[in-house]
Amino acid sequence: MGYDPGKQYNLFQLLQKADEGDLEAMEDVVMVLAVEGYLEDDPDGDIAERRISYLRRLAEAGRASACIMLGDTYIYGTGTSVDPEEAIKWFGLAAEKGIPFGNECIGMIYYEGKGIPADYEKAYAYFTKDSCKKSFCTRYAFGEMYLQGLYVAQSDEKACEFYSSIVDDRMNGAELDDYYWRACFRLGSACHYGRGAEKNYAFALKLLSKAKTLYGSRSENAMDCDITKEEFDREWLLLNQDAGNY
Repeated sequence: MGYDPGKQYNLFQLLQKADEGDLEAMEDVVMVLAVEGYLEDDPDGDIAERRISYLRRLAEAGRASACIMLGDTYIYGTGTSVDPEEAIKWFGLAAEKGIPFGNECIGMIYYEGKGIPADYEKAYAYFTKDSCKKSFCTRYAFGEMYLQGLYVAQSDEKACEFYSSIVDDRMNGAELDDYYWRACFRLGSACHYGRGAEKNYAFALKLLSKAKTLYGSRSENAMDCDITKEEFDREWLLLNQDAGNY
């Protein structure tokens, strides 16, 4: 599915075509509803319900990207009740249809305990189902599992390998990914204390400065994560206090 911000969409015409069974029109409707804010102004839930019905049609027609979007819909409760089992079903179907990220999404459900008890063994199993390159969120989860010894043997070095892979592998625009600044924070802290990475004040300062800038730009969204504002502020203070020791 794609959305062209420079293109003029006639939602009324798209809805007509979609209701007639045009799958391409359904894809366009789904994206327009999400990107242009229609789902945020839907007091009766009619738009969200219509969107879900189109996604189901698309998923049943073999569109793997629709399976991913349906999974997201049920895990976040977008226009419907939160249903992790339903989300797992659609993410799994996406993986079967050629999108390995579906397995990573299931892994994140078990890792974060989204609507079900956290299960790090299952999370690890889904994270490692495919041999392809992993997303930022999965690599960050691997880093946290090794950092804290969650199912796997605790290893600062292994954790830093995953954080480093995110920092080194960012693409254009990836700085807006919350997992990027978190990886900068974790790796910067490791370089500050020499835990799992070479002790390097200049690099630690560079990483934590980047994390601080991005953290601030994310506002409340950045605070809704595993790294608290208090933890962030404390590390920043300690790093600056240690400046004279390097």
